[in-house]
Amino acid sequence: MTDEEIRIKFMALVKSVKEIIESEKARGTIQPEYEIVTRWKVTEFNYDDTGVHVGKSGEQIQVPFWHLASIKIVPIAKESSDYISLSNFLQSMPEIKERGSDYANQFLSRLIFKILTNEKIADEEINEFINLFISELKGKPMKSGTIAQLIGIILQPDEIEISHGIILRKPKKEDFEIDISVYSFTPQIHSDPTAFLKISILAKTPREVDEELTKAITILRLFKPGSVKWTTHRMYSESITRFFGGTHGSGDILSALENYLIKDEDVNKLKKIYDRISPILPPNFYRWDIKREDHISIAYDRYSDALLQSGIIERRITNAIMGLEALYFKPSGEQQELIYRLSMRVAKVLGNFSFDPIQVRGVLKDAYTIRSIFSHGGHLGYNQKKKFNEKYKGDIKNLLNSILDFWLCPHNWLIFK
Repeated sequence: MTDEEIRIKFMALVKSVKEIIESEKARGTIQPEYEIVTRWKVTEFNYDDTGVHVGKSGEQIQVPFWHLASIKIVPIAKESSDYISLSNFLQSMPEIKERGSDYANQFLSRLIFKILTNEKIADEEINEFINLFISELKGKPMKSGTIAQLIGIILQPDEIEISHGIILRKPKKEDFEIDISVYSFTPQIHSDPTAFLKISILAKTPREVDEELTKAITILRLFKPGSVKWTTHRMYSESITRFFGGTHGSGDILSALENYLIKDEDVNKLKKIYDRISPILPPNFYRWDIKREDHISIAYDRYSDALLQSGIIERRITNAIMGLEALYFKPSGEQQELIYRLSMRVAKVLGNFSFDPIQVRGVLKDAYTIRSIFSHGGHLGYNQKKKFNEKYKGDIKNLLNSILDFWLCPHNWLIFK
């Protein structure tokens, strides 16, 4: 049977469903429920090199919801000859016969909800819906993706196409003018997003989308030292037979510890680094089912801890130093003259990348002093912290940022080859 003959069967069911819905509405047996939502309006919006600043006010309103009505229509539509004919046909297709009945039911449910929520639905939209379903029946991957809210990264350009199907953009005023159900299980408990990441790929499962998102976050975190992470992401797909969609929350109530700015002149560098790192990034960096305990994985874990884990500055500096140790010490471990060995090796390497070796050794010596104090159960006293604050431009966090910069030296990516 040709695609056109299959399409005729689907269109016959579409016609029947429309007639059933019109009849049930006329009889008054179906009507929308009403859901209470908070509709947010932006009263103040500003985005600059320091991030996003949003003022909002909300009001509770009722919006129509057709969930129960669609449930009532399904059993009526299943009794139609057009539905029975389509279901029998799908069960006769050798490649999907075991799931033919399920596919017919899924198509019907999605079709009913689509028509109920859009009384003036265009024929073109129905045709596209049918075409997508036919493609999926043939096992083709479907266009899928997610739109993620990010913190830890700020943009000067309005939008950057980092790679094919991966777009990073600034927030817009309308991004914050949304309806949120009062019964939502994902309340707005995190910081407002400073960037949005849209990923579009061909996929057969939600897991593929999740992995692509995690990979993108990882690479953005490795571009510059920033606490880049998603707070929520909304998954979407053209798939009809597989479960895609919904908004997922990270559950993180903290803001970014470190932000970084992507300037206009950084765009080409970001694209090049993304394309270079993406195919060689260790899979365990973005796949939860793969575990590795090599020096690369340990180094990245400690680097991430320094960026993402809140706590006293001594802990974060210690994690950053441990990340460098994993990169520059032998896997079997070295026990003698650690600070001397580390400072000499890092300074020698970074000297090839326009770093001042003497300054590098000085920074590492200070950081190692803090690491030793913390590792032995202590913390910086008032006078010690004051000394480091004065030495590092008024904030000891600048010492931490220097160590993180050392970690991201271009040399480090040679080890992924």
